[in-house]
Amino acid sequence: MRIVRVCAQMATVVMGLSACSQLGIPGFPGPREAERPAARPGAAAMAATRLCVVDASAPGGLRTVDALRDGKTGETYVVHKGRRRPLSEVYPAKKSRGYARSEEWFRENESIRMASGRYLKYGPERSIPASKLKRGSAYAGIPLFLDPRDSSSPPSVLYVPSRPGCVFQPYLRDKHAQRG
Repeated sequence: MRIVRVCAQMATVVMGLSACSQLGIPGFPGPREAERPAARPGAAAMAATRLCVVDASAPGGLRTVDALRDGKTGETYVVHKGRRRPLSEVYPAKKSRGYARSEEWFRENESIRMASGRYLKYGPERSIPASKLKRGSAYAGIPLFLDPRDSSSPPSVLYVPSRPGCVFQPYLRDKHAQRG
């Protein structure tokens, strides 16, 4: 037993901890564990993700972008013009960027009135993949999206982009209201 301890001490000094594990000496970490750099204290994990944003120049009006989410603060970042920037700076949830969240009619739960009829805010906001929607018309400068499987005319549901990440507020057509 003493020979094993001496061997382990010598192997550690001469060849590093990984040599001890390679010699099969119990209690020593394997090479990957011994050589793994320690995490910086207080460093938060950044998780890579993809999310969609309203982009008038993209086919269909939506674009998927690569992003990083800070596990500690919850902030999401995108690379814009070669620099990491907060998502809220690059794609702010406001009308000029195609989002209704900051619009008074949206905040006040007002209906959407179009030539095809009136649409009422319906249920909570929901995240919908860009591939499941197609670009429709616009209301008050905000692009509207439709379910491509909805063959009714006028469409039964309009999806209003409320914030980045393909978060939409559904508006259901009021079948009892007069058109216009």
